[in-house]
Amino acid sequence: MAAEKEERKDYEYYRQLLRERGEELSVEELLNLKYEISTAGFTKSQVSSLISGYLGALLTNLTNYKDRGVTEAGMAIGRFVKANKIDEDLAMLLSDYLTVEAPTNIYGSGATFSRYVVPGFISFIEFLYERKRKKLTVSSLSAKELSKTEITMFLLSKSGKEKTRETYRKILNKFRGWLDEVFAEQGLPLRAFTRVKPREESKALEVAIESRHGRVLTAKEINTVLGTVRGMKYPANETYSIFFRLMTVTGLRPVHTLVLTPTDIETAVVTDTDDALGRMFYKIRFWDLVKKAKEAEKGWIHGKLPPDYIYLPTSLMKLIEEYIVQQDISAHESIISISLNTIENAIKGGGRTVGLRKKTGITDLTPTCFRDTWASVIYVCSGAQSEAVMEAGGWRESKTVLKHYRTHIMPLQALTLLKEFEIRLPPAYGDAVKTIEAGMKPKTELEQQRELNAVEDTIIAMAEKMGMMDVVVALKKHKEGGGK
Repeated sequence: MAAEKEERKDYEYYRQLLRERGEELSVEELLNLKYEISTAGFTKSQVSSLISGYLGALLTNLTNYKDRGVTEAGMAIGRFVKANKIDEDLAMLLSDYLTVEAPTNIYGSGATFSRYVVPGFISFIEFLYERKRKKLTVSSLSAKELSKTEITMFLLSKSGKEKTRETYRKILNKFRGWLDEVFAEQGLPLRAFTRVKPREESKALEVAIESRHGRVLTAKEINTVLGTVRGMKYPANETYSIFFRLMTVTGLRPVHTLVLTPTDIETAVVTDTDDALGRMFYKIRFWDLVKKAKEAEKGWIHGKLPPDYIYLPTSLMKLIEEYIVQQDISAHESIISISLNTIENAIKGGGRTVGLRKKTGITDLTPTCFRDTWASVIYVCSGAQSEAVMEAGGWRESKTVLKHYRTHIMPLQALTLLKEFEIRLPPAYGDAVKTIEAGMKPKTELEQQRELNAVEDTIIAMAEKMGMMDVVVALKKHKEGGGK
């Protein structure tokens, strides 16, 4: 009896350790912990539970590099503003780059982003401030001001290895390239030294917003956003609720959500045969709506391909129908009558407005986070079929889907999002859903070991891609030693 009590105590010790400190442990510590768990004489169910915790901690250890970098970047920008070293417009620009653009689009390695990109930028902004001895503005980063000479002088000021200086040079040159794209090609309003016509400015901003990739949100994060917007004043609370739910359920590009009218809702077709789970949806022919909007705009609407159809669940249809009546929206008037610029400001905040990023604690939130989440859910729940995402989401090439969505979400997490937020999945992929659901059932010890090996192989591949060769060596040595 005493031995049993001691065993339960040991199991509880490991369970609490993984739950409370798992993300803080190094890869080496986690590998040693796995060996201890496998040799402690626990029951199969206890080992299975602890190994699940071990895998989660190991994956988090590797993937958290970007999250840590984003957090540190946000804190640094806040410190610069508080110290009156940069103005709010420049803070917003740097936030766009360091918490949204850089960690998702430009630097493939999370380790590189966390170890070099963020510290490099913090050091560079400090350097520019010390040189100019005045508050930095967006104009301080114009092509005229931010010359190669400035970058060269910064690099010369850094002591250390030439390889490190070369890394900083590449990082800052990529940043200059991004600035050229933002300032020269898109003509964003932030470019104070170049005036553009209001309509051209609006179009450029919409294109800029559409070009930014977000990240996959968890169910908790989506619910946090929806709960936060419900706390806004009426009717903004209803407007934003519909916008974010539309993005979550359909995966539409932000600009395309603005074309829906009451007529489209009224003429939607009910179907219960177009979903892998047999649920009822309202089917709307969407391509035609975008075409009409394009004609109304005299040739301009976002140039990317819209999906042929979108599918709205009953709960969202009811919310939209009630909103149309309450707001007395005419038949051909846009249901979501706010601009993308307004949506962007509501997310970022500025001046006296507290944005959703601060309210929700999701510092890298963008409109496209919802589209990216939707695409990842469809990709995984369809059995990794890029064609499913291309057809339902409006992509012309599979390489875009494969580049951004194939490794961002685990199957059970994807299936949870699919069901909880009533995301429609084509019926052809019903077998893929069944396969994921089968994964929820208890497995034999041999099946668990095979899955464990497969996950560890995946982690090794991730570590290699991120350039973390010390982790790769440790993991391979661990596997070759039979898990010891």
